[in-house]
Amino acid sequence: MNKTQYIVCIKLILALKNKMNNIELLSDNIRDRLRYIEFSLLYKGEISRSDIMSKFNVKEATATRDIKSYSDLSNNKNCFFDSKTKKNRIKETFQQLYNLTDEEALFWLKQETYPNQSSFITYRFKRLSLPEQKALAPITTAIMNKLVVQIKYLSLNQGRETIRKIIPHSIMDDGLRTYIRAYDRVRENFITFSTSRIIESECLPEYQIEPIETQDKDTEWNEFIDLIIIPHPKLLHKNIIEYEYKMIRGELKCTVRKAVAGYFLFAWSVDCSIGDIYLDHQTHHLYLKNIEQLKNIESIKKLAPKKTFL
Repeated sequence: MNKTQYIVCIKLILALKNKMNNIELLSDNIRDRLRYIEFSLLYKGEISRSDIMSKFNVKEATATRDIKSYSDLSNNKNCFFDSKTKKNRIKETFQQLYNLTDEEALFWLKQETYPNQSSFITYRFKRLSLPEQKALAPITTAIMNKLVVQIKYLSLNQGRETIRKIIPHSIMDDGLRTYIRAYDRVRENFITFSTSRIIESECLPEYQIEPIETQDKDTEWNEFIDLIIIPHPKLLHKNIIEYEYKMIRGELKCTVRKAVAGYFLFAWSVDCSIGDIYLDHQTHHLYLKNIEQLKNIESIKKLAPKKTFL
């Protein structure tokens, strides 16, 4: 590298560093809007002031400044104003300023509608079971304020309505159902409740929470385990599944809470059979490689898809 090339490299590094510093100096609200601008350019090819105004409930002047700020930060390489459509469109020289996570991009994509239509770009399956707001609201209040809750719960084991006093500490969602993790004073243990089976709930601020009932005592919730997932052994073209799930050397390691491992494996239809007796590989494309080491975990014993346990 000669002296001229060296100077050019230093200038580029300093310019990039200065750009990143400028981004970091922006407020969280502005950064959120600029990230949305980048998302829109990347996934929709365009962004308009009205998009920003409706998404973030800001005025036209603010939206105009946001688009200009984003364009300035990209040195005018990421978008240009199309006078015909009155929108800013993506340039061929586009380079990402922000590291949008896959989850963040998918979340925003789910919220987007087609132009001048009420229908969403992403078709979302209807949930078959949802918690009732009047039953869920006291539980979330209890989690935030560390309160005891009395619930009327439909027990599948007992086949009837039961009354429980619980101390909830977390809500979890597998994409299909929502669950509550709580200490149950009837069973005297931490268990997982389906929110859709809760008929009524009521906060009981007059009751005290005991030390054994707090989240830090829920060992299964606080302990993490590694699930080593591989393509189903019976699949002929395993390389396709390896690509689909971005596996590394044919494996995908998922670190999950021990209490939710069974729910996770059930949601993703991961075959957890032991031995050579498998579930149908046409509907179960994944297999839990380390099932022998994890087979005695309570949530896996109860919920994980399997042909049989030895």
